[in-house]
Amino acid sequence: MSIKILCLNLFFFLIVINTIAAQNGSIKGFVQDNQTLEPIEYASIAIINPITQLVVNGDLSNKTGIFLIKNIKPGTYQLKIYFIGYETRVLENIKIQDNQNIQLEVIKLKLGNQALDEVVVSSKKANSSNKIDKQQYKASQFETAKGVPLLMSSRICPQLQLMVKVK
Repeated sequence: MSIKILCLNLFFFLIVINTIAAQNGSIKGFVQDNQTLEPIEYASIAIINPITQLVVNGDLSNKTGIFLIKNIKPGTYQLKIYFIGYETRVLENIKIQDNQNIQLEVIKLKLGNQALDEVVVSSKKANSSNKIDKQQYKASQFETAKGVPLLMSSRICPQLQLMVKVK
């Protein structure tokens, strides 16, 4: 009889612990452009501990600009919303209580005024090519070979095997 009571007490204890641990809140919101009122897809939303300035949780807005952050422990937080080309927005003193689901007002982001410089991408053809049985180098690509006659190159480095292509 005492084993049944002990098991029953243990069962109720586990249910109570599970209920206490599951008391987390959530934040839902909508991010849009300040001028066009279009939703901003994939904006980053971070929940930040104001004391440590560490990110506690976060999410991205979906294709319609909506985000939902779940499992937020009770406390006071900052909400940081940012996206490339827009000014970062920080909402202060967001208070989460046990099992509270917060629906925020529409969050409007303003276009940033930072101009980005152009990016130039360039490449060079490889100095060498790998074959199954050998590695070939292009002598014209080496600084020491420029202006040196072909036969002179083979005398400088005798282990080079010269392959002359005749057209």
